[in-house]
Amino acid sequence: MSIQFLPWTISGLSPNAPGSAVVGNAISGLQEFSKATIEAELNSATGGALNIFIQSSYDGKHVSDSTKQWFDVIAYTQIAAASGPVAKTLATIIRGITGAAPQALTQGTLAAGTVLQNMLGDALRVFAVAAAGTSAGGQQIVNIAMVRSP
Repeated sequence: MSIQFLPWTISGLSPNAPGSAVVGNAISGLQEFSKATIEAELNSATGGALNIFIQSSYDGKHVSDSTKQWFDVIAYTQIAAASGPVAKTLATIIRGITGAAPQALTQGTLAAGTVLQNMLGDALRVFAVAAAGTSAGGQQIVNIAMVRSP
């Protein structure tokens, strides 16, 4: 069996007021994949700072199920208000890394600049938290290349 790649894009606006929201549509059916390479093109919001997270889930529930449990796997560096587009960033999550330390599962609170390895579940989504003063969201584009290896 050869290595296979499957690309996805999640895009949408971050919240247009203080608070949190899912950006775009989640992707699911990722159980067979061993690695996710994620390229994010993040844009600032107007009026308030913005935190963007990639979240995963292990519970096997459909992504439209409101009881699905999500947790942070990537926390990007906070984006200052009205700072415009952020340079594209690249991160990789690999399933099956041994010796990874136990991690507390968080939602929207993982420390900025963190990538948790061995935390690739059955689904991925983009989650945004807009700070006080936010009056308009920014366009977020996240390209995900899933890798299935023998």
